[in-house]
Amino acid sequence: LAGVNTFYFGASYIIILAHKKQIAKHYYPLLIFPLPIIVGALLQYFFNGLFLMWSGLTLSLLFVYNSIQTKKLTTDFLTGVSNRMGFEQYFNSILNNAHGEPFGGIILDIDNFKQINDRYGHRAGDKALQTAADLLRKSLRKDDFLARYGGDEFIIIVNTRHRSTLEIIVNRINNSVRVYNLSSNAPFKLDFSIGYDIFDKSKMDEDTFIKHIDTLMYKNKKAK
Repeated sequence: LAGVNTFYFGASYIIILAHKKQIAKHYYPLLIFPLPIIVGALLQYFFNGLFLMWSGLTLSLLFVYNSIQTKKLTTDFLTGVSNRMGFEQYFNSILNNAHGEPFGGIILDIDNFKQINDRYGHRAGDKALQTAADLLRKSLRKDDFLARYGGDEFIIIVNTRHRSTLEIIVNRINNSVRVYNLSSNAPFKLDFSIGYDIFDKSKMDEDTFIKHIDTLMYKNKKAK
C-alpha cells in the first residue's frame, strides 16, 4: 500500500513540475508538498510498525495551506503584485538580512488617476491600475520587488547601491509607458510621477526614506 501511495504522490510531483507556469503563485509550496509524504511512506515501507505517511500528509497540507494564506494576505487582489503588508514584510526582511548594505527605492503614482475614474468610471480606473502594474513588472529585473503601496501608488525595491541603476530602471519604465500609450486603444493615457533614491540604513529609517522619495515624486509631478 505504501508503495502504491508513493507512486501516486510521485506522479503528482511530476504534474507539479510540468505545470510550473500555470501554478506560478503557489509553485514552491506545491513543489515541497509531496516530500514529507514520500519520506513518510518510504520509512513506513522499510520499518514495519511505523505509520508516518499520513503524518507527512497532514504536515504537507498544513504547510501548503499556510503558504497560500500568507500569499493571499500579502498580495493585492486587483493587480496581483504585493500589497502594503507584503511590502512591509519584505522591507523588514532585507533590513535584517542586508547587514547595512544600501539598496534602491522607487515610488510612483499614476498621473491624473482621479480624472480617469471620474471621466471613464471605476472599471477604467481598475484597468489603469492593472495595466500600470503589468508595465512596471515587465520593466523590472527578476530580483526587483514591486508592491502596490496604496491607491494608485506603487513602490519598488531594487538590489543596488548605485543611483545610476535606478535611473536605468526609471528610463525603462518611462519607455514602456510611451510604447503602451502609442499602441493602446484605451480611452486614457498612462503616465507616472516618479521619485527614487538609495536607502542608507546609517542615515535614515523606513519612514524617513519613504517620505524622502515621496517628496521627490511630488517634485517630479509639479515639474510636469
